[in-house]
Amino acid sequence: MSLKTSILPSHFPSSSAYIRTYGWVAIAGVAILGFGHEPMIADLTREVLRQTPDSEDEQIKALRKLREGCLKASPLVGFPRQHLSHDKSLRAPVSLSERQARGKAFFSKIYAQHTDRVLQNLNDSSGGDLGEFAINCIYGDLVAETSILSEKETGLLEFVCCLCLGAAGQTKG
Repeated sequence: MSLKTSILPSHFPSSSAYIRTYGWVAIAGVAILGFGHEPMIADLTREVLRQTPDSEDEQIKALRKLREGCLKASPLVGFPRQHLSHDKSLRAPVSLSERQARGKAFFSKIYAQHTDRVLQNLNDSSGGDLGEFAINCIYGDLVAETSILSEKETGLLEFVCCLCLGAAGQTKG
């Protein structure tokens, strides 16, 4: 399968923040992974470099968005094997209490009035382990980190993952 990565930005309105801030790169990367075409991540990376030849800062910004999108989507679609960026992670260590608080807050934003029931179902099915893992690791450590991708961008990425995987029912949250 061939992907014309040069046309991907044209699928977003030119006035869209996703064009100016390279959010389209993260969305495209997650869709590529979700559809099982991991080798095409390299094509996407080359396209980003082609579109930003005169600005290393813009290249780094775009590739960080791609890396963060792939990282946040990794529980659902896996993580690509190739290097996505050669700079160091911008993620700071987070204490367990902070992970729990921000994980529960983010989880509650997504599941709203269903939060307690969803957590109870996770815990009931796993002896308590799955709810704790979801809050502390998936939401508190991974998804609630918003220094590179905002909450809105993160939600959109997870939505794209679910659609690519044929799990549209999961997008209700």
